[in-house]
Amino acid sequence: ENLMALISSGRMPISPSNIKLIAMEESDSKEAIIAEKSVDADLLVMGFRNERIRNEGSKIFTGYENLSNTLFVSSNQEKDLTLDE
Repeated sequence: ENLMALISSGRMPISPSNIKLIAMEESDSKEAIIAEKSVDADLLVMGFRNERIRNEGSKIFTGYENLSNTLFVSSNQEKDLTLDE
C-alpha cells in the first residue's frame, strides 16, 4: 500500500503495472525467486546494503548471471521515501 502511494505521488517514477509484489517464506532463496521472476526483464535494479558487502563480500552479486541487464544500486545514506503528510 505504501509503495503504491509513493509511486502514485511521483516519489518513485515507476508505472504500477511494472511492479509485482512477491511474498517470500523464510526458507525461500531470494536469489532463486529473483532469477525466476525476472528472467524476461529488460532491466533489473537491485538494491543492496553496504553491511552485506562488509559481511559477505562480492558473493552478494552472484546468482544473477542468467539475467539480462542488472544494475546494482547502493546508497551510503538512508533515503526517506515516505510521503509528506
